[in-house]
Amino acid sequence: MGQAEKILLDESPIIPVYWPQRNYAEHTWVKGIVRSAIGAQNDWKYAWTEGRPGGDNKLSLNLGEEPPDLQSITSTDQVSFDILNAVLEGMARLGPDGDFKMGSGLAESWTISEDGKTYTFKLKDGLKWSDGTPLTAHDFEYAWKKAVDPRTASQYNYMLFGIVGAEDVANIVIPDKDSDPAGYDKAISDLNAAMDAMGVKALDDKTLEVNLIAPNNVFINLTSFATFMPLNKAAHEKWGEEYATEANKMLYCGPFIIKEWQHDSKMVLVKNPNYWDADNVKITEIKFDMIKDINTPISMYEANELDAIGVPGDFIPKFQAERPDEFHQMADAVAWYLECNLEDPVMQNAKFRLALSEALDRKAYCDNVLRNFSAPATSLTPPSIHGATPDEVFAEKYVGKDYLPPTGNPEKAKQLLKEALEELGYATPQ
Repeated sequence: MGQAEKILLDESPIIPVYWPQRNYAEHTWVKGIVRSAIGAQNDWKYAWTEGRPGGDNKLSLNLGEEPPDLQSITSTDQVSFDILNAVLEGMARLGPDGDFKMGSGLAESWTISEDGKTYTFKLKDGLKWSDGTPLTAHDFEYAWKKAVDPRTASQYNYMLFGIVGAEDVANIVIPDKDSDPAGYDKAISDLNAAMDAMGVKALDDKTLEVNLIAPNNVFINLTSFATFMPLNKAAHEKWGEEYATEANKMLYCGPFIIKEWQHDSKMVLVKNPNYWDADNVKITEIKFDMIKDINTPISMYEANELDAIGVPGDFIPKFQAERPDEFHQMADAVAWYLECNLEDPVMQNAKFRLALSEALDRKAYCDNVLRNFSAPATSLTPPSIHGATPDEVFAEKYVGKDYLPPTGNPEKAKQLLKEALEELGYATPQ
């Protein structure tokens, strides 16, 4: 993995710029929100309040925008991930202790074969969707196969490629039905055969068997990610392209359901009475605004109209000075990067791309533009991702500390640019 990352950094089809820092504030009456550096950033299942103005065990928060995509198999954005994590659930759920314990999600238990490649999940008894219909292992099989179906065009389908046959399904090319009916029919036949051969199978209503290409010690963690959450086939096919576009056009199996959805304005979640662990969910209602500007949420927080907020860079000194008990920071397991257009003839030159990477003063960008404690990305993998042990930083151990220069290397960039332009047949600027 380390060698693969070095190749990416040297070839520079994507150019890492910075590792974001999450800066947030929450009033002292807010308790128990679980925050993660990967996937959904906020989990309200375990939250509660003590002494909240206006009544306990309700939350008022700001999403910042309309959730772009609440269809779990195609969603890619952080806002949608947070909502999906609240209204759906996978085989396991991240707990307050930072672990994915057996029984934390819809799976009561799981076993792993001696070679580490076969997982057998047993679902809890009596699981229900929000409409009262049974939730079964078939809902997981349907969702996982639908995620890699090339017609779904899921950007996160690769997360399932560790499953036997999943990548084969995703790589099937389906021609246009009208212009090539014979080719279309063959592709659909091949697709159905590939799905049948894929290593995920509901053995019965409560048992899901998953066969991996190779052992994966984070596979249980992955089952909490949105792409791995179950889908009710009947509902998904009934609403088709309208699925998850309205509160009453999706089914829920998580701690909360969407009660109200005023697009681009407001969303209200309430406790899901059909959730298997409803008795231990203390928050009864979460009201979300969708305010895009950065000043209004600050004013609302100061007026106790919002219980927690993200703190923009310009406001960090104020919160550090005036609200030290409410202001918090954590590193996200994310890298922001520039993506090169490899269809452009100039960008196809690796030296030209690397020249751009070497020319970047990432530290100056973080310090003078972002001003939010983000760090210059000297590799693709952020320091919050550990290696073989929790105290081992993957990038430092396997890629190298400061593989890319934090402040740039102008001389190397100039030399690379000169060589690139010569290879491309352009005159070298003086």
